[in-house]
Amino acid sequence: MLIKTFNLDRYFWASLVAALWSIFQLYTGVMGELSSIPQRAVHLAFALTLLFLVRPMARSGQSRVRGWIGALVDALFLLGGLASTLYVALYHVAIAERLGKVEPWEMWLGLVLLIVLLEATRRSVGWPLPLVSLIFIAYALWGDLLPGDLGHRAYSVERVVGQLYLMTEGIFGVALGVSAGFLYLFVAFSTFLKESGGGEFFNNLALGLAGRARGGPAKIEIISSGLFGCISGSAIANVVGTGSFTIPLMKRLGYPPHFAAAVEAVSSTGGVIMPPIMGATAFIMAELLGVPYLTIARAAFIPAVLYYFSLFCMIHFRAVKLGLRGLQDEEIPPLKTTLLSLGHLMIPLVVLVYLLVRMPDSPSTVAIWGSVLIILVAALRPSTRMGFRRIWACLVETGKAALDVALTCACAGIIVGVVMLTGLGIKLAGFITHISAGSLLLVLIFTALASLVLGMGLPITPAYLILVLIVGPIINDLGIMPLATHMFMLYFGAISFITPPVALAAYAAAVIAGSNPFRTGFTASRLGIAGFLVPFAFVANPALLMVGKPGEIVAATIFTMLGVMALAAGLEGVFARPLSLMERLVFLTVAVLLILPDLKSSLAGLLLLLLVFWWHYFGGHAGRKFLPDGPEKRELPGNLKLKAGTGGE
Repeated sequence: MLIKTFNLDRYFWASLVAALWSIFQLYTGVMGELSSIPQRAVHLAFALTLLFLVRPMARSGQSRVRGWIGALVDALFLLGGLASTLYVALYHVAIAERLGKVEPWEMWLGLVLLIVLLEATRRSVGWPLPLVSLIFIAYALWGDLLPGDLGHRAYSVERVVGQLYLMTEGIFGVALGVSAGFLYLFVAFSTFLKESGGGEFFNNLALGLAGRARGGPAKIEIISSGLFGCISGSAIANVVGTGSFTIPLMKRLGYPPHFAAAVEAVSSTGGVIMPPIMGATAFIMAELLGVPYLTIARAAFIPAVLYYFSLFCMIHFRAVKLGLRGLQDEEIPPLKTTLLSLGHLMIPLVVLVYLLVRMPDSPSTVAIWGSVLIILVAALRPSTRMGFRRIWACLVETGKAALDVALTCACAGIIVGVVMLTGLGIKLAGFITHISAGSLLLVLIFTALASLVLGMGLPITPAYLILVLIVGPIINDLGIMPLATHMFMLYFGAISFITPPVALAAYAAAVIAGSNPFRTGFTASRLGIAGFLVPFAFVANPALLMVGKPGEIVAATIFTMLGVMALAAGLEGVFARPLSLMERLVFLTVAVLLILPDLKSSLAGLLLLLLVFWWHYFGGHAGRKFLPDGPEKRELPGNLKLKAGTGGE
């Protein structure tokens, strides 16, 4: 009876812990955070407790014996996590005064936390990150067995545990500090905005803006995912949040299932790099670079626009090739109705951006005031009004949404701690410098490949941190500004979500579309080609990061936008009509010339683009018809038709 009661009440306790976690974060955000280590330790204590409540080993339907064993194991993990984290929170001053000396009981508590954290991360995000962390721990303990420069003198268990458990360059390091600080508060802002009806508003707004265009649902997906993604910062959450609506729409219009899923995956992945909120890695980047978060968001804006513009062009040309048309008027919620019924929910997002500009050094305050404003603004309409139950539900959902990020950041601290302890970063940096022979292009290519490989198995944050520690100094030494270096690694960490063989966003979209996951992943990689090229472009031309004179920034943006448009036409093999092989090669050549940062090559590309436009429309279409429009009428299932102004619960 006890185990049955425990399992039945587990959800109540999980909701309570999640809500209390949110209240703690909001309270410390308003009244002032605790000192760094206690704040991070309490934050991790909440995360571990919540994890073992929402993802238990004991499952319903198991035998009584297995249920008892699972509940006992969960309880031991939960108590071990609480004891080891709260010890650090309570005795952090005494630990600091001992200057690295580790007491016997601290070594055991540290071992307990390592085991608990690795198991919690495994349940949270899967095996890859814990396995990589174990490999790094093994390297710290037995690195003396490796030959050559990668070897080092062996470190004792006491030294390794002390580094990871008691030092600020370990589990309780910068990554967890960002999660325990303003990142959680931005997750709260996103949750409040979504739960008040913001997600429905973005979908209906996208329908009104792009529903009538060629291939309307696919373009709806770009706008919807961009708007939704800029407040969620999670590729998988974007796929789940918007794909259940847009993928059926695209399939109904005539797009193949794998293409519809790929569009969703690429669009959703762009949310990680789309300001104003982006993802956890952007906040960590601001902390590591020592710059306001607004600087990161501003630098990310033009590359994100280029990413989505390229996808928009790819989708448009595919719609032209298939002869597709948009939705009918009766299938589209009136834009005016959407704005009148739900448009007020844009006010908090606009105010958030304004406050980030005016108060760049106070992101926590900005996020809190943004959440409060959502509650006040939502009260203007009965359909979006948030009572106590909905506010409580938002507090609970915020805790659950922040759970994976908190555990990922904590586990990434293990990798960072080992790299700092062993000097692995310096060793690998020397190796990369040697094989690249000092070539910036080769270093960037190796970094991109490493980002893709790490990103296939790791979340964006740990993959980014590993590369920043190892490769970042090399790129900076070659004369590249640190901001461009960090953005480069962020982009390739994000794009790994659509790069096979482990393309998590593409696979999640494939489940919704009922398509082949691998085919979806390869199609997504092709659609997201700008994500592979734009990072090289802004490293070579920092004007794309809004660094430089206004004229240079505008010119670089225009040339690059024309370049990605030409690239999309060349890859799809169609503009206003099908392209011959020679025309496709010309479009691809134009793309390269326009994307290159050199002014002469860009002007040459522009001239060639004008010539190919003239040939395309007036000189080369004899006997070749422009592609016709597709069917004008496409019925949608009743459950896919939206009505504006239904905020609801």
